[in-house]
Amino acid sequence: MPPPIQLFLTTIASAPVLRQKQEYLLRTLQVLGIPFVSYDLASDPNAKRLWRRKAPKDKQELPGILIGNVWPGTFEQFESAVENGTIEVFLRQKEEYDADVDGKVLEAQPV
Repeated sequence: MPPPIQLFLTTIASAPVLRQKQEYLLRTLQVLGIPFVSYDLASDPNAKRLWRRKAPKDKQELPGILIGNVWPGTFEQFESAVENGTIEVFLRQKEEYDADVDGKVLEAQPV
C-alpha cells in the first residue's frame, strides 16, 4: 500500500488562483483514482499545526501536500509531474507504507 496523501486546503479562499489550484489538485487525484484525505485549514487547527510543522517555512503556501507525512514539493512541482507523466513517482505510488513504522495520518474533521 502506498503512503497516504494528505491535502491541505482552505474553504475561505478568496483568490481565484488559489481556488483554481485547489480544484486542479482535487480533480487530478480523483480522475487518477488516487485516494487522499483533505483538511480545511480554516476550520481544523490540528491540520494547520501539522502543515506548519511538516512543510518548509518558505513553502507553506496552499494548496499543500504531504505524502506519508513528508512534504514532496510545491504545487508547481505537482503540476509539472502531471504534465510530464511522472505523477506516480511524485506521489510515491509504488512505495510501501506501514503506518506502524512510518507514522499514522491525522484524521480528517468534517467541514
